[in-house]
Amino acid sequence: MAAGIWLLYLFLLVCFTCMAPVLFWEITSPCYPERYPNSQSCKWIMQAPTGFIIQLSFLDFDLEEAQGCIYDRVVVNTGNTEVKFCGLTANGLTLNSTGNEMTLSFTADFSVQKKGFKVCAQYTPVNLQ
Repeated sequence: MAAGIWLLYLFLLVCFTCMAPVLFWEITSPCYPERYPNSQSCKWIMQAPTGFIIQLSFLDFDLEEAQGCIYDRVVVNTGNTEVKFCGLTANGLTLNSTGNEMTLSFTADFSVQKKGFKVCAQYTPVNLQ
């Protein structure tokens, strides 16, 4: 396999989906804690067993800031709501899913790069939230 194709395969494997039946996830932007590269599009799908929800906590968050988050952004789909973040707005925030699945997407445009983000997520029984 040519080196360029292998790198593209590895990038697609790491960056575009992460779906696994695990108790705990740690997700970071590409190259974290270094600045993330230009022109990124990543998506992580977290799924818990039936009867559980997912709790997502932003441990570190620094993206390019813009009104409406039109350049670089993280979008979290909690099940019934999509929430968009950029700048420093998500630092220290915790979100709960409404069901047993949550999606986190990261998009970066072609210009300004920042440190990025680090989140952790875990699942917890619905009756203990």
